[in-house]
Amino acid sequence: MMVTLTTEDAMPLAAMLFDLDGTITEPLLDFAAMKREIGIPTDSFILEALEGMSPAEQARAMAVVERHEQQAAETCRLNDGARPLLEELQRRAIPTGVITRNSAASLAIVLRRHALRFAAAICREHASPKPSPEGIRLALAQLNVSPAEAAYVGDHTIDIRAGRAAGTRTIWVTNGGRLDPPPEPDFEVTSPSEIIALLDVLQES
Repeated sequence: MMVTLTTEDAMPLAAMLFDLDGTITEPLLDFAAMKREIGIPTDSFILEALEGMSPAEQARAMAVVERHEQQAAETCRLNDGARPLLEELQRRAIPTGVITRNSAASLAIVLRRHALRFAAAICREHASPKPSPEGIRLALAQLNVSPAEAAYVGDHTIDIRAGRAAGTRTIWVTNGGRLDPPPEPDFEVTSPSEIIALLDVLQES
C-alpha cells in the first residue's frame, strides 16, 4: 500500500466518493470493443469523441455505449472488498457518493442488482464527465462536505485527476495492474478491501 499524502490541509474524513466501473464493480466494460464498434481511435475517450460527431452519428454511437453499459450492469460483480468497505463506512456514519461517466439508467441497474445505496449519485446526465471535477463538486455540495473533508476513489488516471482538481484526497485502486504514466494519488491500493485499513488514518488527518 503506497501512501503519499500530497493533498495539503486535509481534514478528518467526512465523506468518501467513488467511481463505479473498476472501483465499486469489477472491471467489465470492454472499451476497446465499444470504440471499434463506434469507429473511433482506441486511444480516445468515448464521450469526448462524440462531441465532434453529427447528431445522427452521436445517436448511433450513444446507442452502442448504452447497450454495452446495460449489458455490463446486468452482469457485473462487486469488486473485492467493496461491500465490506461500504458497510464499514456506514457503521462509521461516513456518507458515500458515486460519480460515474455512465448513464443514470445503467447505474440504477447496478444499485438494484447489488442492493447498494449512496447519499449522492452523479452520472453523465448531471455533470461534465471526469476528468472534469464538476461531478465531484456537485456530490460534495449535495452532502454539504468540503473537498478537504473528502476522498475520491477510482481506478483510472482521469479519476485521480478529477479528485485532485476538486481538492479531495485521492485513492487509486490498481486492480493489480499499472497505468503508463501512473497517476499521482494520495493513496494506492490493490482493491477496495485495503481501504478499510486506511480509514483510521483518513479520519485522523
